[in-house]
Amino acid sequence: MFNFREDEVPQLQDISDTLKDATGWQVRPVAGLMHPRDFLNGLAFRYFHSTQYMRHASKPMYTPEPDVVHELIGHVPMLADPVFADMVQQIGEASLGADEKLVWHLTKVYWYTVEFGVVREGPDIKAFGSGILSSYGELEYMGKGLAELAPLDPFKPQPKMSYKDGYQKRYFVLDTFESGLKQLRDYADYLKAGGQAPPADSKAKQTEASMKAR
Repeated sequence: MFNFREDEVPQLQDISDTLKDATGWQVRPVAGLMHPRDFLNGLAFRYFHSTQYMRHASKPMYTPEPDVVHELIGHVPMLADPVFADMVQQIGEASLGADEKLVWHLTKVYWYTVEFGVVREGPDIKAFGSGILSSYGELEYMGKGLAELAPLDPFKPQPKMSYKDGYQKRYFVLDTFESGLKQLRDYADYLKAGGQAPPADSKAKQTEASMKAR
C-alpha cells in the first residue's frame, strides 16, 4: 500500500494521502515531542502527528524517543487497519475536555496499546504496538516471552511508563482488535457520562511529576 523502499525515506505528505484514502487518517509533521493533551486531541479528529528526524545509525535497533522510522514502520501501517484506527480514535475522543489527571491516564492507555500493545492470534501472541514493530530488538525480545503479559483494563490505574529503561517488562494483551475497540469505546462513553480517571499509585504520580517538571 505504501510502497516503502530500502533506498528512500518516504515523504510524509505522500504517506498521509494514501492513509487518508484508506481510513480517513492524516499525518501532520511536528518538530518533536508534543504535550500529551495536544497529541491525544489530534487523534480524536484522525490526525496523527509525526516526527521527522531519524535515529542515529550507530543505534538502529532502539530509540528512546519516536523518530520517523518509528512513525512510518510502526504507526502508519496499523492506522490503515479500519478497526485499529477506530480504536485509536476512541482514546483521542476520550481526551477532549479532560482534566490533567485524565490526560495522563489516557496517555498510559495509549502507551500500553498503540505503542506497546500485543494481541492474541490463536495460540500465539502477536505485536501490534508501534514501539515493538519499529524496533527489531524489542520485537525479538517480545517474541521470546520474557516479559509479563496482562489483560488490558482502561478503567483501572495503569503502571508508570518506561521511556529510557530499555525494553518493556510488561505487555498488555487484547483478545482481538474488536474487543479492544469495545473496551475503549465503553471507557470513552463512561467518561462522557461524567466518569472520572482512576487514582494513580504513588510511583506513577512521582513519574508524572518529574515529566511535567522537564
